[in-house]
Amino acid sequence: MKFYIGLILFCFCGLGFSQDLPKNPQPGECYVRCIKDSGKKQEWKKIDCDLVQTKNILALENLSKGVLNDEDRLTIKRKLIKIIKKGYTVELLSHYYSNKSDSINELRSIQNAKALVSYLKTQDINTKQLLISAYGNLKPLKHCPNKVSCNDYYNKNTRIEYRVVNYK
Repeated sequence: MKFYIGLILFCFCGLGFSQDLPKNPQPGECYVRCIKDSGKKQEWKKIDCDLVQTKNILALENLSKGVLNDEDRLTIKRKLIKIIKKGYTVELLSHYYSNKSDSINELRSIQNAKALVSYLKTQDINTKQLLISAYGNLKPLKHCPNKVSCNDYYNKNTRIEYRVVNYK
């Protein structure tokens, strides 16, 4: 049931386009908008449903330091670059958690997203295929129960999620 509600919300709200649906949509299938070269005609393309959900997480080891190591780069190439090079527009949702203020967490979230985008530029990725959202500490995966020793929670909550939002 949650899946169908999510699919409906995605189709009506998530893309920001007109609210028409794909012709003959199949239950349990996911679709994204395709923009033709003329830029005027938009069509729907069937896509792997996992790609449109924000549960896709780049587990980057040094993300909290704003540095990408070799293993992080390999993860990015395997998961993200492969999708972008197929022509998809991807939204990057950056999260950063610490015991600092909300504004500092948001700033670090932005810095982490910029570090990822900088790396993607070195891999000849068109930045027009990227949408960036920085959430700071607003959307934790897990809450720290005692607010005293929360480093493990901060590390797990500091992440960059991605989802496909469009296809060109």
